[in-house]
Amino acid sequence: MILREWKIPWEILDIVEEARQIVEQNSFKVQHAYREGNQLVDVIANSAYSKSEVHEYKQFEQLPANCRRILNMDKAQIASLRIKTRKIKDINSQYGPQLH
Repeated sequence: MILREWKIPWEILDIVEEARQIVEQNSFKVQHAYREGNQLVDVIANSAYSKSEVHEYKQFEQLPANCRRILNMDKAQIASLRIKTRKIKDINSQYGPQLH
């Protein structure tokens, strides 16, 4: 949406336009990140969304365990993988009942 590659839902048009202005004013670089590579932000954003209180994490040890795990994996340069699986059909169901 920031890069004008996706259509913006009208409900968030003002927010996206504000974000675009901030990006342009500060010469930020914006690029797509798959969810697997953005796990830490997802965890923190979901936590903030589900709780009404403010949390500040000033030290690594203050982070929730799942956040520390993600950061440790990133520090160790362990890749985040996106694995697609496909369903294999039973050959008998594909060709109907078999005569023996």
